[in-house]
Amino acid sequence: MRAVTTVWCLALTGLVLAGPAPAQTTEQGGAKGKFEVKVISDLAYTEKGKELDAERQRVDLYLPEGKKDFPVLVYVHGGGWTKGDRKSAAKLGKTFAGEGVGVVSVGYRLSPAVQHPAHIEDVAEAFAWAYQNIGKYGGNKNALFVSGHSAGGHLAALLATNPTYLTKYKLSPKSIKGCIPVSGFFAVGGKNEKIWGNDPEGWTQGSPLKNVSKNCPPFLIIFAEKDGMMFHTQAKDLADALKKQGVEASYREMEGRDHGSVISQVSQNGDATRELMLDFIKKHQ
Repeated sequence: MRAVTTVWCLALTGLVLAGPAPAQTTEQGGAKGKFEVKVISDLAYTEKGKELDAERQRVDLYLPEGKKDFPVLVYVHGGGWTKGDRKSAAKLGKTFAGEGVGVVSVGYRLSPAVQHPAHIEDVAEAFAWAYQNIGKYGGNKNALFVSGHSAGGHLAALLATNPTYLTKYKLSPKSIKGCIPVSGFFAVGGKNEKIWGNDPEGWTQGSPLKNVSKNCPPFLIIFAEKDGMMFHTQAKDLADALKKQGVEASYREMEGRDHGSVISQVSQNGDATRELMLDFIKKHQ
């Protein structure tokens, strides 16, 4: 049963007011969750004067009511870097918050309007916003995890391997407690210049597999049985590369799942992907 108790607009102090106004609701958590879930939508994460896309450069928060210092999953949507939005993570957000894990669902600019590294720069800024602000909402900034599906899995893995994008915020991959890419891929190239540009150095910087170091956080790499072989191969390659650096890493194939259903069923009771992710967060928080 869904119980919406209150809705109101909040002021965005010091941030550009273009785009949707923030709203707050309280709802029952998904999948028979232990906690009611507070949803705070459409919070801008860019600094004043720097909001280049008033709709996409925002986050939605899913927070477990009545819990303090909870771990937080910064989640990045998929869509091939060209489509999708943060609202697609609503079921995931409510489900995890119902289990006591806050979720920051990240929006970011898309191609062809922008090219790499704009996508990851937005994700890094959103992560920095979460680190700086999540304590105001009851979360623990020292228990931030990153995850994403498909293109979002790539971006989550890139944030956790290449320190370039967090350095400007005086953060690093060590600021991430763990990374859970789901059906992502981890080596990019110039086959689509509208997304990646035509600079080979940029392709290297954008490839998690080419930026692995001993400073990476623990990884749980999830992919679907019915994903293409590239996803299977790159999941193993990334896990192997991390382990060679002494980083804890594992990869798991989800039987019977395809590229979409590997993540779309997390709100169902007993979902294997959800349980893997929650166990990983519990272990490393």
